[in-house]
Amino acid sequence: MKYLFSFQFLAALFLILWGVSLFIEAIFKIHIPLGRIFFGILLVLFGISIIFFGNPFFAFNKGAFNQTIVLPKDGNEMEVTFATTTIDFSKLTDEEKGRLRKINVGFSNLEIILDDNEYNIDIESGFSSIEAPDNSFTFGKSSYKSRSTREDKAIYRFKISAGFSRVAIRD
Repeated sequence: MKYLFSFQFLAALFLILWGVSLFIEAIFKIHIPLGRIFFGILLVLFGISIIFFGNPFFAFNKGAFNQTIVLPKDGNEMEVTFATTTIDFSKLTDEEKGRLRKINVGFSNLEIILDDNEYNIDIESGFSSIEAPDNSFTFGKSSYKSRSTREDKAIYRFKISAGFSRVAIRD
């Protein structure tokens, strides 16, 4: 599926469709609108690639119907939709402290791995199972601060919005 839109694949698909349409037109005298069929197949393949590989027009991390281990990138927002995903925040640098990262989770299973640094995580849940080290809930708002969090130091900040999902925070 990696080379779904490669030139060889599309050229072979077009030649096969053209050959089949010529064969059907010669034997059965049925005209097949090859251009419309080919365009329709392109749209279907593009839709399938968006579902399985994410939307190529957005810069933030996105995955669907897959299982991934994601390391945080430069973006401030991550989306997890119809997926089982593990996000490893144990390798964050000190330069990223104070920056708010948003994680949107929908119909997914998300596990967040933390280390011994200072974290402040605001969680909003709608019909989701949230498992923080100090609290578990299914609906509403909550906040989690790691044991070593001090108010006078810069900390890592996260905002998690989950709907119909399971989110487990491990430290």
